[in-house]
Amino acid sequence: MAELRCSHKMHGILNDSGILDIKCDSAFCGHEPGVVVIHQFSTVTGELLGTKRYKAIPTSKQNGRRVANA
Repeated sequence: MAELRCSHKMHGILNDSGILDIKCDSAFCGHEPGVVVIHQFSTVTGELLGTKRYKAIPTSKQNGRRVANA
């Protein structure tokens, strides 16, 4: 598994099975405060394999950085 990152954020995860997971921030796909949307694509065909929605972990700002609430 490889994380696809720039110096500021993670853009996606490439799984060993040839599936690319990308976090989506589009409201059309179901993104809203408190919801994380992940699209899964085949790296062979480029086909959208599926979309998953998860409840986001609550975070708060502390000293200018985001941290998970304990």
